Amino acid sequence: MGIGTLYRHFPTREALLQALMRDRFDGLARRASGLLAEPSPRDALLAWLTAVAAGSATYRGLPESVMAALRDEGSELHASCAAMRAAGSRLLERAQAQGAVRADVTTEELLALAAGVAWAGEQSPNRPQMAQRLLSLVMTGLTH
Repeated sequence: MGIGTLYRHFPTREALLQALMRDRFDGLARRASGLLAEPSPRDALLAWLTAVAAGSATYRGLPESVMAALRDEGSELHASCAAMRAAGSRLLERAQAQGAVRADVTTEELLALAAGVAWAGEQSPNRPQMAQRLLSLVMTGLTH
């Protein structure tokens, strides 16, 4: 696809980024919904957090975009962000109901942890291994 074709579909850089982020948020919501069938609620939550962290590492500023879109109901990304957050909340609530995750953990905290893991993973020369190790530590902390 050439730059002309790109700009015919997306008149501004922001329009392109919104389309990409909307696709990412919708994908995370679908992933969370699909993981509800996973027998282990802990493993399902870890798989979703891994996907959130990977998305946060791919799109710099993703956590800020999520929070801004959730606060602004007029945002083009609001519905996608809210659906992604709600789907993640269902995973968290399921894990909490089965005692796999502490009852006092909120979805906002979970998203903040995933964003922090993504940022820290970016700082390491062993990015994928570091992110996976940090997510493992986060899950251990969430269960005790």
